[in-house]
Amino acid sequence: MERGLLFGVCHWSWWALLSSADLVPDMNMEFASQLVLGQDDGNWQEATQSPALHAAGLLGFGQLVGLGDTGVDTNACSFQDPSASVPYQSTSPAHRKIAGYFSAGGDQEDGPDGHGSHIAGTMVGQLQESQAQAWQVPQNQGIAPAARLVVVDVEKSAEPGVYNVPESSIESLYFDHFRLANANTVCSPWSYSQNVQLQNRVDLYVWNYPEFLPVFPSGNVRADSAEKGPESPCTAKNALCVGASYNGPRMYQEQPSFVHSAMLLGSDSCVGDGRASCAEELEALPALFGATKPSAQTLNLCEAVVDDCLSFRAACPECAFNPARLQAVVDAPIRAASPADGCNPLSGFPSGFVCLVQRGSCDFLQKAKRCSDAGAAGMVVVNGAGQSMVVMTGNHANIEQFGLVLPVMMVAHSDGSRLQSPGARVTFPVVSKTVVPQASAPYSRFGSLPGGRSKPDLVLPGDGISANNPSYPAPFSLVTVPV
Repeated sequence: MERGLLFGVCHWSWWALLSSADLVPDMNMEFASQLVLGQDDGNWQEATQSPALHAAGLLGFGQLVGLGDTGVDTNACSFQDPSASVPYQSTSPAHRKIAGYFSAGGDQEDGPDGHGSHIAGTMVGQLQESQAQAWQVPQNQGIAPAARLVVVDVEKSAEPGVYNVPESSIESLYFDHFRLANANTVCSPWSYSQNVQLQNRVDLYVWNYPEFLPVFPSGNVRADSAEKGPESPCTAKNALCVGASYNGPRMYQEQPSFVHSAMLLGSDSCVGDGRASCAEELEALPALFGATKPSAQTLNLCEAVVDDCLSFRAACPECAFNPARLQAVVDAPIRAASPADGCNPLSGFPSGFVCLVQRGSCDFLQKAKRCSDAGAAGMVVVNGAGQSMVVMTGNHANIEQFGLVLPVMMVAHSDGSRLQSPGARVTFPVVSKTVVPQASAPYSRFGSLPGGRSKPDLVLPGDGISANNPSYPAPFSLVTVPV
């Protein structure tokens, strides 16, 4: 069993609570990004901002939603209630956030990685008013902050990653907990590669209880996988299957994602204002040091998730670099280093050019130091033939010692020779023009099913959503779970 798409369970559990009169006709993807992520065309939500839905008063008042996952840390700031006890194995109107907490092969706490709390915080997270004032942050942290939650815990904290979903009794031991508590829209952020029997049980349950809406993710897959088909039970006819697209472009402009960055290859005659119509975009990965280093506050979090983010090509807000460093290099000429690997002092390198080096023989920091010492405007590492792109990082003590501020990017081996063409000029880093909310996120599963059906049913912006980390007391700690 795999964990599912964070996007699918957070946004649409809330969205399904709206009446048909609240739905916007002819909604486009950039507008949807605006609604759920912030303002304009979907910028990242900062501490001083709130989603457009909240500004319109749509907070989920009086609503109950369900979550079946690893559990929830009920002492986390988004859920704690010092005036009421959590109703374990029962329901109660007293607790401000938890309407009921049941176990189906789980326990009464979240697992060590906080997956369930992360999703619960994105769904209904809300600080107590005194906490919000003390921390000077918005009280409303989730998409539907005024709603309450019914939880079914399917993972024991001592056995992280083992989901004990009661497949053969999904009706009585799982769905009934939600339905009988009047939480008829239920997020289940897990999936199987294939489980026809469970899929049929889901269909029959909704047939018998048509007011019940189970929401499942279409599933996650590594970006380079050839198998993209949706997983069970998202493939059920009577389940709402949700996939993810990229977010609105302003989101990536305000907090540039290293996996969605690129380089523009122009020429002596393709520069300046005309570059947009004549330059070619090359896939390129910025380094986690130099000009594109993440902030000091999120660097450790970035390094913990960066490999998964690269594998799945998912935005990592933890790894975002300063947007002022976009286009740190503009229309610069480029020259191959000598020696080619850039591991020793460069010979005859012209100051102000971009330094082109080959991967290997020494670490990325040493190459960057040699190029910086030679007066380079930036450095481009050409990946080795047959090698996968990697995250370029290094020892932080050495980074500080070297004082590196050089913009550094890696390109595919096949692009190395093109960068050496006469008159080549490069601009980087830029946000890739392929990252638009009309395009499916590369990790989101989709495809056709027997009988002419296709899944997911809905696709909305949801790339790199962050929420509360139960390990931290403050509400603004970032956690991104792409898998």
